[in-house]
Amino acid sequence: MPFLMIIGFQAYRKYTDVKSINTLIREGNFKQIHLHGFYGHLYARALRKVTKQRLTESKSLTASLKTREDYLTLWSHEMKTPLTSLLMIAENNPTVPSEEVSEKIELVNYQLKQLLTFDRLDDFNHDLVFEKIDLSDCIKRVIQQNASFFLSHEVMPKIAVPPVKILTDSKWLSFILEQVITNAVKYSNKNGVVQISFNNDTLTIVKGSLKM
Repeated sequence: MPFLMIIGFQAYRKYTDVKSINTLIREGNFKQIHLHGFYGHLYARALRKVTKQRLTESKSLTASLKTREDYLTLWSHEMKTPLTSLLMIAENNPTVPSEEVSEKIELVNYQLKQLLTFDRLDDFNHDLVFEKIDLSDCIKRVIQQNASFFLSHEVMPKIAVPPVKILTDSKWLSFILEQVITNAVKYSNKNGVVQISFNNDTLTIVKGSLKM
């Protein structure tokens, strides 16, 4: 009987040790964990795993926050451009043409849409719906939605894409096309052209100049 009592006491002690260490790990109070013996070895491994996981999560979170900060800085700069331009027009003229106002508002709306889309990128893998769509129609919609962007930069689109069906997610393909096309517009010269063509299963988007 004394032997059984000793075994029972040791088992209970091990159980309480395990329980207390689990509690300290959950609370992140690693400094109060005293590891020794077989269970100490097991929990030392668990502790290293938890610490490594938390360090990885911390680095990932820091990188994500830095990316968001950089994007918001760029976004705020892009937002200021049409608003500052509109303010200068208003300061120098008693009346502002409706075309100018509409153009600047469209640019602001475009930047707001970019911000909302960027915010949804974290759920990219959970928001895909694949279907067959017409590539040419998708490109034309993107061009139409960004017509004011072309006008403000005095750039014309030139589309040479035949009717072709592709399997893709329409929403995210439109987003990608919009990024590439608007960048091509942004870095084009005035009176330039953005050429969009499709040959040999390859979509090409390049900036160029209008031939006079």
